[in-house]
Amino acid sequence: MDEHGVGFDTRTKTLDAQHQFFKNQALIEQLNADEHDTAEYGLNRFSHMSPEQFKEQMLLKGHGQPVRPNMKSSEPPSLKDVPSEWDWRDKNAVTSVKDQGALGTCWIFSTMGNLEGQRALGGDDLVDLSVEHVLECDAGTDDVTGNADCGMFGGWPYLAYEGIIARGGVFADSDMPYCAGISYGKDGNCMPCMADGYDEELCGNHSDDDGGLPLYCEPESTLGQGAEALCKGESDDYKYAMTISNWTDVSSTSADEIAASLVEIGPLSVALDASKLQFYKGGVFNPSKCSETALNHAVLLVGFGTDDTDGDYFTVKNSWAEKWGEDGYFRIAKADGAGTCGINTAVTSGLL
Repeated sequence: MDEHGVGFDTRTKTLDAQHQFFKNQALIEQLNADEHDTAEYGLNRFSHMSPEQFKEQMLLKGHGQPVRPNMKSSEPPSLKDVPSEWDWRDKNAVTSVKDQGALGTCWIFSTMGNLEGQRALGGDDLVDLSVEHVLECDAGTDDVTGNADCGMFGGWPYLAYEGIIARGGVFADSDMPYCAGISYGKDGNCMPCMADGYDEELCGNHSDDDGGLPLYCEPESTLGQGAEALCKGESDDYKYAMTISNWTDVSSTSADEIAASLVEIGPLSVALDASKLQFYKGGVFNPSKCSETALNHAVLLVGFGTDDTDGDYFTVKNSWAEKWGEDGYFRIAKADGAGTCGINTAVTSGLL
């Protein structure tokens, strides 16, 4: 655990984590014994967590992706001339791997990864966009599905797109860095408030007894200015790094058509059931059992290819730091239809 910077403030917590660490070794053996799955599993930064703790801290509540009436649904692209392999990392459209920390902010990292690629492919420099800006400002809801953007407690890329459109844009990370993901007590950590107007019924009530500020937040923590002015774009010191006009759903679940859309559009925001990814070390992820509908983690699709042993795969950027998986990435079987663990079912992109 020391190797991954995991520490505990009491002896009891340390002993509990050590106990779970040894229990997880048996779970890892079971994963490696799955004949359907050729990926390698092993001890990593999540080895002290039970599967239940991992889901609670790192994953979203599992829901399917809704179809929104005001979005554009892209037409399936032509499959002619689609190469056998592709990787947007080789074309300066993907920023470095990030670490969301022990927060449910994958939905923002997936969204920012898509928009960073769109910005670069539109002719601007490749820069990190501000996850913190969306974290502290987005309070979107979808009354039809019961989905909501709940800051560090989870959210959805399609709602993040809509929030960015409504606010008029998003900052660069250099102007509003991701301070919430830095462990509490370490230099640079901030404790952001829930976004103004967040849905307490869908997100939970995180306020104090008087219905005021959330108990954990520091309202002036965001660069000393408070989030309110920054969320409304009223700060003279910070300008939007990017604006978008709409977002699109890649409506096809065909793996080949999604691959063609990836080549045509750029890196794509996707979601999947990531319950079995906790101990992933490398190889093509293809578990025999996972859900195609209970999507609980948002990531970034950046490429595809073929492995001589494991067949076709998609290459996916995660937000669990570079020490996890294959330098922060994982490969997942490029299956047709609903796709492995539902990764084909919630494919979206912002539109410049």
